[in-house]
Amino acid sequence: MDFWPRRLNVPEPSEPDDFMPKSISEIFSKRFSFLEIALQKAESPIEEKMADGLWVAFRDLLESRPKLIEPQAVIGRYRADFHIELKPHRWSPFLGIVVECDGEEFHRDPEQRKHDKRRDAWMRENMLCVLRFTGAEIYRSAHTCADRVREVFNVYEPESRRG
Repeated sequence: MDFWPRRLNVPEPSEPDDFMPKSISEIFSKRFSFLEIALQKAESPIEEKMADGLWVAFRDLLESRPKLIEPQAVIGRYRADFHIELKPHRWSPFLGIVVECDGEEFHRDPEQRKHDKRRDAWMRENMLCVLRFTGAEIYRSAHTCADRVREVFNVYEPESRRG
């Protein structure tokens, strides 16, 4: 009996990614596709930081639901920084969560604040939960802000809670 095991007939990998276990390869490709899209569409550095925080908070779901979070989502006549879809439930008052990243320069104007209030009211009327974070909150800790988004998500989609 030989001490060394026989070489198995394993086909040579066609791409370098084949060397990685499939699940890790898929995780990285989904992370980079979500972040790549979010970074391309981001209109400010705080949106970029929030995208990274959201990926960390939702990475377990992004593996199976890669379209869960949509950056710069067009909703009606408005555009949301991020839209997170919720699975419909009979008892849930919302169909999705809108995450807004408010930079100080743009949102200190009184007219802009009025516009934001009208917009938020329209979103709520259309069954969307609106969560707003200031640039200071996001710069302090985008991951804490994203964790708050995940907590709200878990309330309206409890079967998606992390185990």
